[in-house]
Amino acid sequence: MKYKQKIKICIPVFLFVIALFTGCYKDKEELLYPGTKSDCDTIPAKFSKNILPIFQTYCAKANCHDAVSAQGGRTFTNYSEISGAKDIIKTRALITKDMPQAPNPKLADSNINKINCWLLNGAPDN
Repeated sequence: MKYKQKIKICIPVFLFVIALFTGCYKDKEELLYPGTKSDCDTIPAKFSKNILPIFQTYCAKANCHDAVSAQGGRTFTNYSEISGAKDIIKTRALITKDMPQAPNPKLADSNINKINCWLLNGAPDN
């Protein structure tokens, strides 16, 4: 009889614990609450003036994504190369934030915001 009582208590407790842990998740805030176009009204995000210099400084350099190194088979030296990789850029630089890789400095929030706004506006060549 004691065995059945333990089972009656253990099963609901076990199910509660399972429900508790499966209810917790580790989604990225950027995926849950992406920036909106209205946020971009005050953030400069012109490709030639604001975006290209970020890629020239952080990405298109030796042992990264310059014409010689082309890490991951990608170069980021002009509009067509950068816009052609916009999905991977969004994932790696804005969401997972694992680019640029060490020992290079991470992107400043202001640069992340500029890239995000440029992407939200359709990645125009302006």
